[in-house]
Amino acid sequence: MPSYPVTLVFRDGEVARVECRSFETVVQAAARQRIGLLVDCREGGCGTCKASLQSGRYSLDDYSQDALPDEELAEGRVLACRMRPESPCVVEFDYPIEAVRRGAPAAPWAAKIISIEPQASDVVAITIEADDRKPFDFLPGQYANLQVAGTDIVRSYSFVNQPGETHATFLLRLIPGGALSEWIRSQAKPGVALQVSGPFGRFFLRDPDKPMVFVAGGTGIGPIISILDQMRTSRASPPSVKLVFGVNTLASLFWRERLDALIASFAGSELVTAVMSPEGAWDGVAGTAVDGLMGLAIDPSSHVYLCGPPVMTEAAQKHLHTRGIAERAIFAEAFLPAVGAKAA
Repeated sequence: MPSYPVTLVFRDGEVARVECRSFETVVQAAARQRIGLLVDCREGGCGTCKASLQSGRYSLDDYSQDALPDEELAEGRVLACRMRPESPCVVEFDYPIEAVRRGAPAAPWAAKIISIEPQASDVVAITIEADDRKPFDFLPGQYANLQVAGTDIVRSYSFVNQPGETHATFLLRLIPGGALSEWIRSQAKPGVALQVSGPFGRFFLRDPDKPMVFVAGGTGIGPIISILDQMRTSRASPPSVKLVFGVNTLASLFWRERLDALIASFAGSELVTAVMSPEGAWDGVAGTAVDGLMGLAIDPSSHVYLCGPPVMTEAAQKHLHTRGIAERAIFAEAFLPAVGAKAA
């Protein structure tokens, strides 16, 4: 059976080469050769594995238009989990080789809840620990899938803490009717078992020397906290760091003092807090996170990181385009609430 060499080029210039058999996708071939490309659904539905074809012929298995719109396909974008090479190919990924997990993809591991702490009227922080007490390995900004042991409830949440710690903390918005939200309200407590898999995702720091703008909606602040803490720990010194944090009501506002202290640790820093429906006296922006972004002075060479509900990330991207920020300089993670069956 035929096979074709595929050259994998990463953002930092590093290169890896794999041999892809005719019945394999690029993701499958890479995994067989112990290179774990960033991937989540493996069915062409999420876009996590998106890359750019530099040369070669290929076919694509069925995929979602949401994950790969026609205009992106025309520009040479591909989904590595659906791509089957039909000649030698060169595929470029917009993340550094550091993000590639070497070795076979990790199986889900057992963990237990350590604490559940309210942060706002509709937000809790849940901290877990792996049963084997091994440190969690991820890139700040990435997420894990949490599954309630003995159920089919699986949800994705971003790490808030730093890698290398034996615990992991996640922010959860409590959504009426949300399967995991209802389980948290009614059954979750310290000691309860979870299954964890990951890390996943393409939302992480790229160039630490660029001016940076972060825009977070609600619990979207979690992965941004992780990235900013990483920058502070590594003594990164970008020309400027600006953060816009938006919530719906004053009751859902949290971590204001923590954000003040964190942002103040960087030169050229600015924190804008927006509340969509403030009640009573409010000294911040009365509106959405995007309203806060509109009033922000932005260096045109900035890298912009967006994390929150889709309506926020999409509106922010449209606004940034009107201000001349290149698409390749915008990194977005949209949080999609899931409403489904309650835990048994």
